[in-house]
Amino acid sequence: MRIEAGRHPILMIPGPSEPYPEALHIASLKIFEHYGSRWLKIYNVFYEYSLKLFGAESGYVIPFPIPASFTMEVILNSLFDKESNILFINDGFFVRRFKDIALRYGLSVHHVVPQSPGHRVDLDEVGLLMDAVDIEAVVVVHSETSQGILEDLDGISNIVKDRAVLIVDSVSSYGALKIDVIRRGIDICIGYSSKALGALNGITPVYISEEIADKLRERKKYKAFLNDLKVWYEYREIWPFHPYPTSLPTHVILSFIKAAENVLDEGLDKVERRHWDISRYVYRRLEEFGLEGYPEPSSRSPTVSVFKLNDVDADDIVDYLIKKYNILIGTSKFAGYNGIRIGHMGYTANYRFVEPVISGVIEYLSNSSEQ
Repeated sequence: MRIEAGRHPILMIPGPSEPYPEALHIASLKIFEHYGSRWLKIYNVFYEYSLKLFGAESGYVIPFPIPASFTMEVILNSLFDKESNILFINDGFFVRRFKDIALRYGLSVHHVVPQSPGHRVDLDEVGLLMDAVDIEAVVVVHSETSQGILEDLDGISNIVKDRAVLIVDSVSSYGALKIDVIRRGIDICIGYSSKALGALNGITPVYISEEIADKLRERKKYKAFLNDLKVWYEYREIWPFHPYPTSLPTHVILSFIKAAENVLDEGLDKVERRHWDISRYVYRRLEEFGLEGYPEPSSRSPTVSVFKLNDVDADDIVDYLIKKYNILIGTSKFAGYNGIRIGHMGYTANYRFVEPVISGVIEYLSNSSEQ
């Protein structure tokens, strides 16, 4: 099969996102060796920017060249033993996936879900469960793109801090929102390159706190090789000229740096306001037209907008936007309901990207109602 450059759609899905043009261009210029003094000067910039985007002045970043779900498996395998009590918050697609990973490793899974879909969990329930059970870790997805829910990290961290390891998946908020791992007492945080940050996919930075690093140093035995945080952490000293146990995609690191420069130059405060402005605009326009926004307003993430559909198949809207406007949006069918999901993160958190999507959706639904 011959793959040719063509008319590729604009990605308005909840990831991967449309990269910043500079982040796409720089990745095509040069492949570097992934070790040695020349490369380490570049890698150190990546490391510095990664920490800044996590909101950390201390702690460490592990540069995983693997998908984010895989990093959760590494984390759970590295830090916990069979029957360790792990609490999962809410009930989105990725929370369920992480819970499934924990069960496969023989961990004891606990789960707090909201009283009704489309809401955050009741934090009092989290506190009561932690009072009743010796919970070793709490896992939360900050921005759950399957449902469009943004969790209350401040409220959760106030309950969990100093009582259990707090693990946060910030895959679709990293680069768009202030994560503030130090202030919130987050022990482990998963970032990502190709959602809200706006770089190419292929690198997943994971923040680990000083306390987690101490635990890794104190553990005498290894649990695996690449599937063990201890190995990744120790390679910083074992191979200082190659401070990770496998090769890294250097072109993706360059793309990450360029996207991070865009974010940091704009300023995270302004970037966060931009995402909230776009999110509110998309919801307002389509709700005024008559669509049912999801989840309920106080729980919404600013990087993805979700709308439930009744009389129209979500796939038909997706097909219409592709064929007429060369725009790709997502559906919610994999999450168990008929709806559309519009990603507006990083580069595409911009009126010039969301306006054609809104117009196209309204156009299709207006035409459908007339038939």
